[in-house]
Amino acid sequence: MRKYYITKNLLRGVREVLVLRGDRDYVRPQGGFRRDAEALRGDARRVASDLKRVVKR
Repeated sequence: MRKYYITKNLLRGVREVLVLRGDRDYVRPQGGFRRDAEALRGDARRVASDLKRVVKR
């Protein structure tokens, strides 16, 4: 049974990487990937600062 789930998830991952289906789970942001990268960098900074604050306690 576990083998089925591993195979199913593996095939799902391969499908997403190769974009074998027409529907797109990822919508390209307006302004290209630069804006997306900036948002991700901001999120990472926020998480890092929160972790730093929690660890200092």
